[in-house]
Amino acid sequence: MTEDLPPELLSRIFLFKIRDEQPNFGGKMIEGSAYVEWYNMLTVCQYWYHTTIGCLQLWDYIISNLPPIRVKLFLSRSKQVPIRVELNESDRRWHAKSLRLLLGEAHRIQHLSIRMTWDHDEVLKALPLPLPLPILKSLKIAEGYRFPGFLTPSLPEPFPFFNMPHLSTLRTTRYELVKAKRLLQPRYHPSIRY
Repeated sequence: MTEDLPPELLSRIFLFKIRDEQPNFGGKMIEGSAYVEWYNMLTVCQYWYHTTIGCLQLWDYIISNLPPIRVKLFLSRSKQVPIRVELNESDRRWHAKSLRLLLGEAHRIQHLSIRMTWDHDEVLKALPLPLPLPILKSLKIAEGYRFPGFLTPSLPEPFPFFNMPHLSTLRTTRYELVKAKRLLQPRYHPSIRY
């Protein structure tokens, strides 16, 4: 029955299904790493496989703690469309390799979420700073898991991502945003949410 549907319509159905199951997938700001292995639908049949491969929007949301081979797959299948990236330091087995792959495509990152623990120096040290993000529209910095009793950390000042000419939204979650206006160049007027 699904073979009777044109690939464009089937792609839209796939997108709606995934966004229904994963509210984070379709959001403009990435909210954590609730990322199920939706791509099992590649194995249903040849028609679904080719339709899924051809739908670039299915491949544009990438998390840094995926294995490098999976990150490469998502980057290649999303072609040159803008991507949404979540940098998450929770899995150190392959984090550095996956992070390097993602930062090699920094010019494509349109929405970026950084989820850090209380010791965020490891994430910042891994980034080649300053990092140019020419099409970045939204940046979210969220606190990951931390042990009770640790103070909520402050963001570094000045924040090292300073080449963001299209940034319109900056969000922080459970972080003390130090002198927010000084984080960005004066010509930027993002909506800052806490």
